[in-house]
Amino acid sequence: MTKPKCVYKGLYQHLIGSNYNNMVHIRSGQYWENCGSEETEAYETLLEPTLKSGLAYLWENREGGGAMGLRYLGNSNSKGGVKKETCGAGFFTDLCTLEEWSKRHRSHLAIYLGAIKHAKRFGESRKFRTWHEVSVLKQGEAVFEYINCLPQTGMIRFASLDVVSNLV
Repeated sequence: MTKPKCVYKGLYQHLIGSNYNNMVHIRSGQYWENCGSEETEAYETLLEPTLKSGLAYLWENREGGGAMGLRYLGNSNSKGGVKKETCGAGFFTDLCTLEEWSKRHRSHLAIYLGAIKHAKRFGESRKFRTWHEVSVLKQGEAVFEYINCLPQTGMIRFASLDVVSNLV
């Protein structure tokens, strides 16, 4: 991982930059729109809180866990209503760090075991779906742009950014 060349104020600045070579992006999705009430309740009361706890660990331990920018996102329908579809999306320092967290850390093991229990409980009738999309990026494949943001926002502390302009 390459640290930024300078520390940015963020506030009152327009910043733009890109990723270093071998930065990782992951999107981990959950879809339960087609689940019955029992399976929906099981996901929303048992598995989803475990998932959110694992994401919180990564966010609170960004240096050790390798997460640099991380968000839990929900989808909405065309009328603005909430769909039963979410994803965790984020950038990680490198694939090795992400793999180590997923193989060894108790927060991911809890998510994994919770998903296995859910699958066993609902068996062949299970409608809950999950997926992972992982990309190892070449330098410059992601662009980061921030306008008047706090220095701890997103990738500001982790990406090499240029000050496009000062806003005051």
